Amino acid sequence: MLRNIKKPKNYFILLICIVISLLFYGNSIQNGYSLDDELVTSTDTKKNEKIEQGFNGFANIFSSRYAEDGKQQYAYRPVTVYSFAIEYDLFGNVENRAAISHIISILLYALSGYLLFVFLQLSIGQQAWRFNALVVLLFLIHPIHSEVVNNIKSRDELLAFLFGISLLIHSVKFYDTRKKRYLFFSLLFIFLAIFSKETGTIFLALVPVSLYFFRDIKLKHVLFFTLALAVAYISYKKGSKLILNQESIRYFSWFENPLYELGFASRIPMFFYSICRYILLLILPYPLKYYYGYNEIPLVGYSDPAFYASLLVILVLLYFTFSGIRSKKKSSYFLLFFFLGIGGAGNLLLPLPGIIAERFAFVGSVGFCALLVYLLFYFSKTSLISQLPTKLSRTLGVGLSILFITSLVYSFQRNKDWESTFTLYHNDISKLDKSMKANSLLATEYAGIANQIKRSGNIDQINRLIENVDSALLYYTKALAIYDQYANTYNNIGFLLYNQKSDITGSIPYWQKALQLEPDYQEARYNIANSYGKIKKNIDQVILALAISDSIDQNTLPVYKKQFQKNHSTEHISESLVAWEVLNHLEQMANSIWSQRPDPGIITSYGKYANAYITWTSPYLESTNAHEVILSTCSAPDNLTYARLRDLFDQLRRALSNKILNSIADETAPHSAETLLIAGSSVYRDSFYNSFEELYRIDPQFSHMYNAVAQFASANDDPQPLITWGRRFAENFPDQAGGGYRQAGAAFRRIEQKDSATFYFNLALNAYEKELQLLRSKDQTANRERINQLVNSISLTQTSLKQLEE
Repeated sequence: MLRNIKKPKNYFILLICIVISLLFYGNSIQNGYSLDDELVTSTDTKKNEKIEQGFNGFANIFSSRYAEDGKQQYAYRPVTVYSFAIEYDLFGNVENRAAISHIISILLYALSGYLLFVFLQLSIGQQAWRFNALVVLLFLIHPIHSEVVNNIKSRDELLAFLFGISLLIHSVKFYDTRKKRYLFFSLLFIFLAIFSKETGTIFLALVPVSLYFFRDIKLKHVLFFTLALAVAYISYKKGSKLILNQESIRYFSWFENPLYELGFASRIPMFFYSICRYILLLILPYPLKYYYGYNEIPLVGYSDPAFYASLLVILVLLYFTFSGIRSKKKSSYFLLFFFLGIGGAGNLLLPLPGIIAERFAFVGSVGFCALLVYLLFYFSKTSLISQLPTKLSRTLGVGLSILFITSLVYSFQRNKDWESTFTLYHNDISKLDKSMKANSLLATEYAGIANQIKRSGNIDQINRLIENVDSALLYYTKALAIYDQYANTYNNIGFLLYNQKSDITGSIPYWQKALQLEPDYQEARYNIANSYGKIKKNIDQVILALAISDSIDQNTLPVYKKQFQKNHSTEHISESLVAWEVLNHLEQMANSIWSQRPDPGIITSYGKYANAYITWTSPYLESTNAHEVILSTCSAPDNLTYARLRDLFDQLRRALSNKILNSIADETAPHSAETLLIAGSSVYRDSFYNSFEELYRIDPQFSHMYNAVAQFASANDDPQPLITWGRRFAENFPDQAGGGYRQAGAAFRRIEQKDSATFYFNLALNAYEKELQLLRSKDQTANRERINQLVNSISLTQTSLKQLEE
């Protein structure tokens, strides 16, 4: 098959590389954004401000970290980031920008294959073009590269490889010709490779290795190249520290890679095991997964047979590697290429997220493919520059055809999995049943879909909402079954129960567990505080519905608080509060619907929604037949008025209130049930404020808590917290201090302390005017909304001051 083919031109090789890349990955062009793409570019759901600066973002991009996700700041890869900024400047108005990014990935991949061929031609020799072409062919069709091509974020791997191979090409050309332009480009490609991704440093080591194997180079020249490359690397490290305006912040979790918490000696078994897993994945890339973290890759120690089997394999390979260095055997070079390319991903010096990853094998796969082709020539006793025997050539042609078609079908199907983040997580979960993170990530995707449905307000989507919430809870539960020491999972379950199922009491144990694992977990502390506030509100509504006097002897209040806390732990008391919250949710939705003068179809849909929601969320409320009553009432929409619907909710609340009161009375005799309800309200008031006090201690800059406390205190007529938290806001956010001062002033006026009210209103007025003056000196168009808010706040504050003077 390969005997009579003439040596092709380079442009023909480039064309072939493009055709193969398009053939294998062309269907990825229709994919959207996927795993972590939002970290490096603007996606359909999240904007990236640095990227949207386009060409003008050069200074910002080269002086900041690679990516940010709120709490973390990753590495330093300005070349990669700037490539996305250029892409946005050129194609920002294209409707399907993801397709542009996928096309770029495919072209970069094709160019990688072409430059690899150029390097092999230059180093091994043009007469070995058949060998070189086979290496490139295996490289391009290997399914393990599907992640690098499909994941837009992995452009960093492609660019680092392209510039790294270019470095090898120009270093060899400089040695051959001594022309300075090749030296200049070599230095340029060093920085471009490293600034694309840290894996570019691999090629710094490959330069002297390649020159040693393929050129008759003297030791002093090897030392010269090594020293020059070392200087370049040190310059990169020192220069990047001077340029960057913030430190790298990256948090690693045990469930991602347990080796983070183990010492060097304990990592040694996993180093050998990880390398062997890469070898196995290169030999048989099935099944491919987007994630290989705990517990998909088992933690191997010194007592495990897998360690000794891996050690034996690696030692044998190292023997063949070093035994051929002196004689410059090409097999030794290919093995060195593999080990240098893959060694950094072995978790020895620096454990990596996910233990192993397909993208980490990208550079090392060159050595693997080259070694396979070399062994083919070696065992057929054919030199690399010779034609293969006729019989072997035909056999090879058949084998390559089978391999090509198999890889094509597999890659084509794998591309479909990368259509979106959800499809990737969903399609891979059957292969990742042992992975805590994979189950948690899929659960988060389901939760995100559920949030979108809820925000849309489409009541006809209730069954889809239920399906996604239940799926999220299912996979979060599976994640906990694998690893139960991750606070985020408990927080996420609690939020789902609270936000989607109105389970304001069932969510609390999950947040408490999250705080037990991570006491300074701000979001969990914030969530549990709001849950306490919601429970207090519902208890107050029950008290109001029962027309209970809210007076209580302050001396006996602590006794009743303790008694309420004891009884609140019983299941049916908690369920009754959830049932009340469900009614609140349904009534709020009814208010929203009737405010828009709904047609009969909407009313009927609302009845079906209420029926499904009650059945799903509250067996306690379902036992009162509330869902059937609402469904029946809404089934005759022509005769249903808003007043009648309000009466229906009042009847349901009275019935539920009496049931709650009777439940408490049954449990608390001889104490007064009415008094216990009042005590319960006080219990949750204290819990609300105490939780936010703790959150303030943890992080005074957690801005959301100020508004939550202000709303709660205003609703409960608590002037002192309004004063305290207004002052705190002004202290911690001096640029927006006006709102805090005005809140304190209004609270002082509420308790008739005129002088203090006047003092804080004046502080507020000065702060508002100062902020307004600052914003007007900037881009007023960009700050128009805030400017209008400030103008209105100044007017209201001036009115308050005038009223105090009267």
